[in-house]
Amino acid sequence: MKRKHLSGKSIGIVFGTFAPMHVGHVDLITKEKRANDNVLVIVSGSNTQKDRGTRTGLSLNRRFRNVREVFYDDELIVVDKLDEADMPPYPEGWVPWVNCVKDLITKNTDGPEKITFYVGESEYVIELNRYYPQAQVELIERSVINISATEIRDNPIENWRFITKPFRRHFTRKVLVVGSASGGKTTLVKDLARTYNAPCSLEYAREYQEKYNVRDDELDTNDYIHLLTDQYAQTAEIIDNGQHSWLIFADTNSTVTSVWVLSGVAVTIIAWWLLVSAFTQGFQAYHQRQFGFSGQPALSIALICLVFGVLLFCAPFFSAFLIGRFAASLIIFAGVSVLSFSFRLW
Repeated sequence: MKRKHLSGKSIGIVFGTFAPMHVGHVDLITKEKRANDNVLVIVSGSNTQKDRGTRTGLSLNRRFRNVREVFYDDELIVVDKLDEADMPPYPEGWVPWVNCVKDLITKNTDGPEKITFYVGESEYVIELNRYYPQAQVELIERSVINISATEIRDNPIENWRFITKPFRRHFTRKVLVVGSASGGKTTLVKDLARTYNAPCSLEYAREYQEKYNVRDDELDTNDYIHLLTDQYAQTAEIIDNGQHSWLIFADTNSTVTSVWVLSGVAVTIIAWWLLVSAFTQGFQAYHQRQFGFSGQPALSIALICLVFGVLLFCAPFFSAFLIGRFAASLIIFAGVSVLSFSFRLW
């Protein structure tokens, strides 16, 4: 992505933690854009636990990217970050802080004739006039939009309408419903979404297999990659489109899909192991009979391994749907018993 550069003669500087950025911040920055040729927005703080934003899960890097996303299509505004990790905490550290700000101005502008800081604290006016006398400093009144980042952090649901769109990802409550296949997850998720008037992200695997007419046993590595990435993209789109009020429900996620994929691999490995075991046990029973022994224990084990191996290997959908259910246990037990009894008679 090409870096935007400010070429105006007058530059407004707005800095803050922005944890999170709310519509009051946006209102202020928009007003200063009208009063200057350009605005440089500086997201300050650190990625350490000393930073109040980082302690709530909004690290400096994350805040910087979110704020830049707010103004991604505004050519008159540039967003940059100032890492205060190695600086003395406020109210100390003004000298290195101002030096970093000067570096950011040099990096993002063409040397403006006029630089104006817009601050909300009178202490900032005194310190900036002392350490950066070349710039002007204006003490601004709070936005007419009566909200603060602290209020949002304390109660994001109550103040949802004030949170800018990129920061809503962090405060969105995501309810994930997990469980085995054909266990009613989709029905439950739809019912919850209707009850709470919230959007839901359904299992993408089902849509994918219906769209491309692919069965469980036909899925390959490329299919699994699509299932993982597209499931994530589908849920992310619902969170980002702004059509919800802090709550979404998800039928599954990438982690659950990964477990499902790994379980399929595990079932295939177990099926092969059972079939190989059936062959070796059957061969052993044959040799025992050649030497006059009954070979019955080995033959019974071979039959059991064969039945389970065929069930797991040849009918994965049948296995996924019925294994773990009482009816399937009865059928398998009955089948093995009948076959074992028949060979015993033989």
